[in-house]
Amino acid sequence: MFPRTLKLAVPASVALGLLLPIASNAATITPLKPCYARVPTEGAEPLTFSLTGGNPNTRFLLYGVDGKASSVSGTFDAAGNASAVIPNGFGSGRSIGPSKGRTIPMEIKEYPIGAPSAVTGTAKVKVTNVAMDIDLKRRSPFSKATWKVSGLTPIVGKGTLYASYIRGTKGSKVVKRIKLGKPNACGYLRTRKVAPPARQFRTWTIYVHVGKKLDKSKSISSRLRTYKRYF
Repeated sequence: MFPRTLKLAVPASVALGLLLPIASNAATITPLKPCYARVPTEGAEPLTFSLTGGNPNTRFLLYGVDGKASSVSGTFDAAGNASAVIPNGFGSGRSIGPSKGRTIPMEIKEYPIGAPSAVTGTAKVKVTNVAMDIDLKRRSPFSKATWKVSGLTPIVGKGTLYASYIRGTKGSKVVKRIKLGKPNACGYLRTRKVAPPARQFRTWTIYVHVGKKLDKSKSISSRLRTYKRYF
């Protein structure tokens, strides 16, 4: 009697997996800026990336993990490189106030022809809000207040932050200018300064800007009212 020939039942998916190519390259996601800013209620800067090390001529999807950023699709070139731009790609998060910078995890998924899709690269991108806050909750308005500012550096560029005081809401003459300090890459700065420029009954507009010269279109503003007497 001849011995029986044993036959193993191999699932079709496993058998096909042995024959189909898979995405083998590890893609690198490089943000083109150290931080991106969003103006609450108005919109965010585009998230821009350089992509390298992908599988040549392969479709991809770049997206924020758990929906924390939008997505964009594209195709790697013959060398496995590509660029990606996500317009208005992220929200303000839980707060619209000044932020040191929060981290959004990104992933890239590739779709090779005839093979299963796979996540081939990850990265993290920093984002912040364009915002300022002057904490005036104190007994003496002319003692030092806590200032928090963020978001100008990603949009305007690097530099020291200054505050310029204008009388009223439509004036152009700078009554006083003070130096606030150097922010981080997301434009975040926390400092303590005296807020009112003079002991007068008046409404002031305070502009925070990069560099000594005031350009209202590239500034964050806040209004402040002072009185002659305090109780």
